[in-house]
Amino acid sequence: MVTIRDVSNYCNVSVATVSRVLNNPEKVAADTRERVLDAIKQLDFRPNEMARNLVGGETGLIGVVVNTIGKEYFSRLTAGIDAAVFEAGFRGVTMTNNQTVEMTVRAVHMLASLRCQALVIHCNIISDEELTTLMTRTPSLILLCRKLKGFEDRCIYIDNEAAGRTVAEHLFAKGHRVVAQIGGPQSHIDSVARQQGFADYFAEMGAPVAPGPDFHGDFSEEAGAKGMKAVLEARPDVTAVFCHDDHIAWGAIDHCRANGIHVPDDISIVGFNDLERSRYMTPRLTTLRQPLWQFGYAAGKLAIAFATGASDEARGEFSGEQVYVLDERDTVRAI
Repeated sequence: MVTIRDVSNYCNVSVATVSRVLNNPEKVAADTRERVLDAIKQLDFRPNEMARNLVGGETGLIGVVVNTIGKEYFSRLTAGIDAAVFEAGFRGVTMTNNQTVEMTVRAVHMLASLRCQALVIHCNIISDEELTTLMTRTPSLILLCRKLKGFEDRCIYIDNEAAGRTVAEHLFAKGHRVVAQIGGPQSHIDSVARQQGFADYFAEMGAPVAPGPDFHGDFSEEAGAKGMKAVLEARPDVTAVFCHDDHIAWGAIDHCRANGIHVPDDISIVGFNDLERSRYMTPRLTTLRQPLWQFGYAAGKLAIAFATGASDEARGEFSGEQVYVLDERDTVRAI
């Protein structure tokens, strides 16, 4: 790797002169400046941007904390964040929290120690109280896919309760009256909100619905299969199931297929997130689509605003022409 000293030796000037050409070129004589610039080109010298930024008190880094990067949901979010960060000339540093509170806090502290100018975190397993402490101690921390009272201007989120109602309205319009849910962990804020909105709508319509998801698990296909088994054993008369994530819905459909239960002829299933597989599987999954890339991009833009001192102009709550849309495909039938 070519260093700044290599450049100085090549054109027989001091390291300080090369540094001035890079940072304050107007302070260097024209002929010397041209010699240094030519040496940089000939040697293909690439300045250490981080070192230069540190001299000015800025790193140009935006820290990101998500549950994992191994699932499409999070890869879409981080892709949106990266696009906004790169567009602004910053760099993203991403860490995962292994879905634990301890790892989330440690990741935030580690990224802060790297002097990241702003942070974006996605964490639905940490309590409001703990998160409030974290947000207070880190004034440039942006919260993704969650609303926290008192920090709305630093949150990018949608109304998951309203999203749950949207799914309920769709099933009710299709004639379904005996319905169930398969949700994520009871500690997961988004899943709890979807559960509430869905159950409230059916309660208002006077239709029977479990007081909460008939099964709580993680957002996995295995949890979906176990959840569907539990639903069918407890409520054999159920006609439709709302799964709080597409992975759960995939597992639920696999369980039905393995046990001779036909979707949607025997039971209807709705997912959440509209992941790619849902569009091409058989039958194609009816699911509620969130603009995940746009969420990430909005969070990245908000982080940049806080990093550059433009937070007064920034907006919190995600706003767009389409916040979420129910994609009606093949796994729900009218009865």
